[in-house]
Amino acid sequence: MKNNRSHLRMIADVADSLPIDDTPEPAWMNPAPVYLDDPQQPLPALILEATLKDPTLLTFEAERSGEVSMDYMMKICAPAICHEKDYVREGAIYGLEKHIDDIDVCAMIAHVAETDESETIREVAMEALDEW
Repeated sequence: MKNNRSHLRMIADVADSLPIDDTPEPAWMNPAPVYLDDPQQPLPALILEATLKDPTLLTFEAERSGEVSMDYMMKICAPAICHEKDYVREGAIYGLEKHIDDIDVCAMIAHVAETDESETIREVAMEALDEW
């Protein structure tokens, strides 16, 4: 146990001695300002490209996309609603339900409510339709 502590202390000492880089990151490397400045703006293309490849980021963006515009929401939610991960499909439903008055969106959610392999996702879709 003592060996582990001394090893951790050495790592901490080395980390403390490293210079801090105060150079600001380019805006495209940090998506936070996009959300903080105006959550109703679509993500910049480079960030969007990375988001579509990461299931967790895709889930959050699918939920948020309903606040942006119908076109943007469909760009995000169309691939998300067919994703292999349940939580991504759930996020897509939350994004889609913000435009449930649109007949195509309503049909998409109804299709998920009837056919999704996950009972939980079918229930989430049914709840979205029930609230409509």
